Amino acid sequence: MAKAHKGKHLEITCENITDRAASLFETLRDADVNVHATCMMAPPNEDVKFWLVVDNFDKARRALQKQGYKVKTNSVVLIAMPHKVGAYAEVLRTVAGAGVDVYMSYSSTAVKKAVLVVMVTSSDLKAIKVINQEI
Repeated sequence: MAKAHKGKHLEITCENITDRAASLFETLRDADVNVHATCMMAPPNEDVKFWLVVDNFDKARRALQKQGYKVKTNSVVLIAMPHKVGAYAEVLRTVAGAGVDVYMSYSSTAVKKAVLVVMVTSSDLKAIKVINQEI
């Protein structure tokens, strides 16, 4: 059974240089911030974007901004679901059936039995409601 709740993630933008990802995660390490889920996109000749779910958003934001990173905090749907075949298909079908668009999604498998999914949607509250009612 999947369980969803409102959460947030950091959106970080920076110059696309070779060691930028390493530097960003070293900054978080040095600030004693744990990362629960991450997504990165680095198109050639464009800025790099990172999306992170962390254990301390305020501490992470301050540390990253101090190092010159552009940081925003956005609301997301956080979903804990079983780590089994078809589980995410069921979540996506349920959300689509409620008329909610998913704009972005990424996940992190921390253990064999559970998956953390991060979703940016057109209606976080509606997505949370239908996931918690129907799955």
